[in-house]
Amino acid sequence: MVREDRWTVTGRAGVFYLQCRPFLTFPRLVHGFSLRRDEAGADFDLGRRAVAETDEVAARRRRFLAGLGLSGVRIVVLEQVHGPEVAVVRSPVGEGEEILVPGADGAVTAEEGTALTIRTADCAALLFFDPVAGVIGAAHAGWRPAAAGIAARTVEKMASLGAAPERIAVAVGPAVGPCCYTVGEEVIGRIPAEARPEAVRKGAGGDYRLDLVALNRWWLIKAGVPAANIFSPGECTACRPEIYFSYRREGGRAGRMMALIARYG
Repeated sequence: MVREDRWTVTGRAGVFYLQCRPFLTFPRLVHGFSLRRDEAGADFDLGRRAVAETDEVAARRRRFLAGLGLSGVRIVVLEQVHGPEVAVVRSPVGEGEEILVPGADGAVTAEEGTALTIRTADCAALLFFDPVAGVIGAAHAGWRPAAAGIAARTVEKMASLGAAPERIAVAVGPAVGPCCYTVGEEVIGRIPAEARPEAVRKGAGGDYRLDLVALNRWWLIKAGVPAANIFSPGECTACRPEIYFSYRREGGRAGRMMALIARYG
């Protein structure tokens, strides 16, 4: 299912998680990307909005956390307005509940016991960690935030907390691939010209295909993150309906997956 050998799927508490193997080597770090279905084969929609819309969604989010072994942590949920803003979480913001950060698509923190989360259904979720500084980050990187450089902004915000770009590792979750992501010239015009050779492809019919993973990777390397520290499973969410939700494929009916990263003391 996952083509890159640095990724693995784990099942716990009836829930499946995609995890990046290099991140599993860091002590006291918890991370995971949820998948479309649970162990029983039911859709595992974790919510389209920043706060849980229904009791069922809230219950599934609790199952997601429990499967990762998390309890009593502060859950930071971003409004995800498809912009470039990255928030810094510097102090406790609550416990055992979801805390909304308005206007942001990214967040960083050095606080222990604080979980950063991202919701996706084709956009890329980026999880960041500096194992020396103990700083984590998360970013929602659809085409708008990705084109505006949210990946690099997250690195900069992490550096403000003592992280060093050369030490940061980044797990880029599954996203819609260039095989399925046709875009117009208005999108291409927002992407830095230097990034286009890597991130933009021409389709057989002369259309443009956007590679979200490659675009985010370009920004990360530009920000000083070593290419060897950037990991992606190489899966297209739109191509795999049995594994991933996809807005591109399902439209407004698409559920949402969740990516999470947290650090314990």
